[in-house]
Amino acid sequence: MTKIVDKLGKSAVEIGKSKGREVAYLVDMEKRRRVMKIIGTESEIELNEKAIALVKDHKRKLILIHSHSNNASFSSQDVYLFCRCPGIQKMALYGYDGTKYVMEKKAEQDYVSIAEATFFGWEREKMELMGKYLQQWKAGEDEQVVWKKHAHEIMQRLSKKCDFKYCKKRWKNGG
Repeated sequence: MTKIVDKLGKSAVEIGKSKGREVAYLVDMEKRRRVMKIIGTESEIELNEKAIALVKDHKRKLILIHSHSNNASFSSQDVYLFCRCPGIQKMALYGYDGTKYVMEKKAEQDYVSIAEATFFGWEREKMELMGKYLQQWKAGEDEQVVWKKHAHEIMQRLSKKCDFKYCKKRWKNGG
């Protein structure tokens, strides 16, 4: 399954770079095939009615694969979608620099703790860590590099508090 996911992640990055938009794929984990391609805006993926029906289906086991041009980890909107949609078992995010982030629900876990993980939990973690990363930026570190580290630490903390799997790695052919 990793080969399929990485192939589509690479495709999302290539199309995203050429079109200047985020790109996503929905993949059926059981059938091991792509069920939908979504071309978003410069900064987000917009799900149509068919995609919404798929991700809300409890019987589905989907992976949502998408690209982020800023190379940072999952946004608050990504986390919200992951938590609220029982059909999404896993999300894989591909940065243009070759960084891959993955979050995954544990077996038989339809929902992740909404109160903790969604927008408010994500924002709370962001604010708690703000001073640390603001100092790095003020010391002259590149804003995008600082945000990438900040977003990653937000996700590390959320995954522990909300009991879902999260990791960061490099992907082949990335960057």
